[in-house]
Amino acid sequence: MTFSEFLTTFLPGRPYWTISVLLILVIPCLLWWLARQSVKESLKSHERRRVAYTRTMKYLVRAAWALVVILLALAAAGGLAVGMDSLIVMACVIAAVVLPLQLEVHGFGIGWDGYWLYTKSVWRRSRRIPVNSVTRCDYSQLLQSYRLHTQKNGIVTVPVFTKGIPDLLALLPVTTPPYPPALLQGGTQQTET
Repeated sequence: MTFSEFLTTFLPGRPYWTISVLLILVIPCLLWWLARQSVKESLKSHERRRVAYTRTMKYLVRAAWALVVILLALAAAGGLAVGMDSLIVMACVIAAVVLPLQLEVHGFGIGWDGYWLYTKSVWRRSRRIPVNSVTRCDYSQLLQSYRLHTQKNGIVTVPVFTKGIPDLLALLPVTTPPYPPALLQGGTQQTET
């Protein structure tokens, strides 16, 4: 039985169209679930003085790498009727997306001691920023991140998929958006800290 025959058995009609629609529906739901899990884990990790990616995100990265290995194993074993070339291309595309995510998830961190913010990222140099140099804090719906605007050190981006955000927001000497973001809690308001 070929992969196409397998799909038409369980998804009559146009299986590839059905799969595309399912993916379009599943991916936003997965991202929303990841954000909710991150909020739950963030609220539990109180007073850690550190912002880092949650275990849920780290498990997602591991699962994506496992998918790459499975696709390559299928290609090495002769694959399905889809063809070895298609499996290798799919594995390479997934790996190209997962590698930057892997670097971000394991290389990102923000720590603080009450006077300084210490940032670590694989995408830019590590920084030590005075807490009182934060001039504004907002939330970007597009980036799904809190953005800390500083006087001389640019913008510090804190993704919503990280834990430790409530403690960081409480430390800041400026008005901050609510945590969790309005999209995840159902309302919009500003809180004074």
